[in-house]
Amino acid sequence: MRVQNRFTFETVDQNLWGIGNAFVEDIDEFIGATWSETLTTGSVSIVSLPLGINLPKSGIGVIDKTLANITSTGNIDVEAEFGLKTDGKVGFDVGFMVDSGSVDAVLPVDVVLELGSTAGLDEDDFVDLSIDVAVLPGGGFSTNFPEVQTYLDLVYDVYAQAFGAVDVDWAISGPLRTAINGYNKAVDTWNNAPFTPDVPRFNVPLSGDVETDWAATLIDVNETEEVFAFNRDGDGEWRIFGEPPAGFQFGEPYELSYSVDVKQKQSKQNEPKDGDGKVDQKEPAQVTVDSFDVPFGEVTLTIPDIEVTSTETRPGVYTGSGKTETVATLLDVDGVATIATSGFVPPLEQDLSATFRDSKGILELGAGVEYNLFDIESGPALPVSQDFSWEAEVETNLKFSEPVTLSIDGKIQTVTETGWLSGSADLEIALGDSSVDVTAEHRIDNTFFNTTSLGGRTDLIIEALSAGLFANLDINLSKVNGALKDVTAGINLGLGPLASIEETLIEGKLLDLFNDGFSLGGFQTFESDFSIPATGPDFETIDVFRFFNTLAGGHFFTTNPGERKFVLETLPSFNAENVGFEALAADSDAEGAVPVFRFFNTKAGGHFFTTDPSERDFVEETLPQFQPEGVGFLAFEAEVEGSIPVYRFFNTQAGGHFFTADPNERDFVQNNLPNFQDEGVGFYAFPDLF
Repeated sequence: MRVQNRFTFETVDQNLWGIGNAFVEDIDEFIGATWSETLTTGSVSIVSLPLGINLPKSGIGVIDKTLANITSTGNIDVEAEFGLKTDGKVGFDVGFMVDSGSVDAVLPVDVVLELGSTAGLDEDDFVDLSIDVAVLPGGGFSTNFPEVQTYLDLVYDVYAQAFGAVDVDWAISGPLRTAINGYNKAVDTWNNAPFTPDVPRFNVPLSGDVETDWAATLIDVNETEEVFAFNRDGDGEWRIFGEPPAGFQFGEPYELSYSVDVKQKQSKQNEPKDGDGKVDQKEPAQVTVDSFDVPFGEVTLTIPDIEVTSTETRPGVYTGSGKTETVATLLDVDGVATIATSGFVPPLEQDLSATFRDSKGILELGAGVEYNLFDIESGPALPVSQDFSWEAEVETNLKFSEPVTLSIDGKIQTVTETGWLSGSADLEIALGDSSVDVTAEHRIDNTFFNTTSLGGRTDLIIEALSAGLFANLDINLSKVNGALKDVTAGINLGLGPLASIEETLIEGKLLDLFNDGFSLGGFQTFESDFSIPATGPDFETIDVFRFFNTLAGGHFFTTNPGERKFVLETLPSFNAENVGFEALAADSDAEGAVPVFRFFNTKAGGHFFTTDPSERDFVEETLPQFQPEGVGFLAFEAEVEGSIPVYRFFNTQAGGHFFTADPNERDFVQNNLPNFQDEGVGFYAFPDLF
């Protein structure tokens, strides 16, 4: 006897740094005013006017005479409804998310509980009881580094609409209505008379109603302005009104520079002189000061963000790692030398440019040269790295309804439960004088290892002998004559670098920020129930596996493990329903056992079973769509000790047969499915105590 269960143990938002739940808070709130209002006047009578109608003259005295004394007419009523509708919100959207560092984990497993054959065993005989655990693909963990996200949005969302309806009713009443009806009747009589010319009817509706609706949008504004954001949606940036403050942005290099002043004395021929041509000693020598910014490196600050998804090392063991920069610097060594010597060492790289414009702005000429004789960049970086591993296995505890004698690892003991057994286990249990109910509890035992460390790295970049030249010419002819087109020309030439080296000089771990292992919590506990018989029959039984065909709607039974495996692996429309009942193998020599013949319905796709040879012959001779497949297994036509009935139903709509050994399932079919015709007991088999 055998039962197989598939469990998926999973947990979310566990603490990345120890036992328990992570602190995860996600807030999205609106602070401000919101409204949705509708104001209507209701139905208002605008005007009620008399309705006057001039009836036509037919030229026929007898007809026109009926209209001579008509004075009353009808009326027109006009009603209207007006309203205003407005909704919107004005205020701030505030978002805040904090995660102290979390881990999610999942472990899918198959757990098989199998009881050995009890055939021929007596009370106090031992029978094998095994627990087989197999870890399935799809397990593992994912982590999220501690992070904070926040934002503040200014929201201005306003909508206003005017709407209304106009209803116009009219009615012709009193003598006028009578006159019109009389007029049309007289016209009809005249027109139906022989040899008379036709006179048109007065086809005016005697009453009517016209209603029209209208709407007009007065204002429709929906604007959102980001006021402040830090790491919004994990983008690793910060912004104030959409821009990084002071030009600094996380994750982007920030240039480091130093202003250098270079003093130069006025040349001798330009020194001030007196009237005799001699140098005027009273005038101080003129000194010019040239200032320029010397870049000496860059620094990049990054908001740490490490998300790790594990890979399976072996069943139940998973690993994963990730790394992110926190601080990275590159110092321009030659620039630092220029700064340190206060300009004594001239800049080895320079960007010189000049622009000429005429007074009318028609001609603009720009030119420049840049060079880099020797550039050395080097600096430290501080990355944060995380290395994780997770080891998990299933533990099983068998709880018995009464004390049983077990052999665990060769030690015989009487217990009411086994205690938690790790992974797969092989036990032996002594059969008693009555059956024993068993509850199998399954849980996860696991250890999660987290090593978070701060590393160090020094990079070296060397470039030598590179230069560039550019020149741009813009002639704005449109300023001379609007019909002319502007002319633009330019040239950009670059050379080098002739030598380039990029190396990592030093890289390694500086210190462990965290290094520990602990258990992840939050996993479910699963249970399954089965029974162990008192003693077994005098013959060996086999499992009859049952599947439900979700497409055709029928059930499929097989005792063949290979056929069962084929269905499980290749026919996803067949849902496994474990063991339907126990039967005897086709080659069993058990006394009184009879073959259960199996047929395949090539049209409907289902299977038919029978122990009746005459029914078998009828099917073979008259129903060619039923393909014989020999003996499926052996059963009994009459009840024997320990056996149970397998009930048979005929589906009058689909034409197939349904078999069940479960009395509750039989009762449900009898009470709720009238299209299933009860055909009594098909044969006798044995219960699957698992």
